Amino acid sequence: MMKTSVTRTLPVALGIVLLGAALAGCTSPGDEAGASASSGGTDMQAYEKWESDYRACFSKAGFELPMDGQIDFGDRQGEYESVMAQCDDEVGPPPGADREETPEEKAAAKEASAAEEKCYLDAGYTPGTSDDPDAFSHPEDAPDDLVSRCADVYVDTAERALDR
Repeated sequence: MMKTSVTRTLPVALGIVLLGAALAGCTSPGDEAGASASSGGTDMQAYEKWESDYRACFSKAGFELPMDGQIDFGDRQGEYESVMAQCDDEVGPPPGADREETPEEKAAAKEASAAEEKCYLDAGYTPGTSDDPDAFSHPEDAPDDLVSRCADVYVDTAERALDR
């Protein structure tokens, strides 16, 4: 049975949006692209609207997504995955997800993934493996609080890496 982690998917999507906002703010004070301090708020609002629309799409199909933790709909897992594909098409990717990552963002994500993996290993869990080097799978038997904590480690590490 496949479990999907919202704690990994939504923060990573939000991270992509915020990383773009952070890098956009790295311009000189006289540069008009960096002059607006409200762009971060606008990016966050766009992400919140996307998340609300995405959750509403699932709700219409009879699935309530938890704010964090693992998603396991048991014998409805196949139906859930079909709805997820439909909602991905209907709502689209999170704002900013369709842009190319900068080398700094790629390095921050790599560092953050290593920190997240270490979080699981330090707790005695081995993350799952995948043929896709960009995919991360947390240990299926990891408790929700550990999954949440390690996801926070990922986000915090990525933010610190980009602040350097």
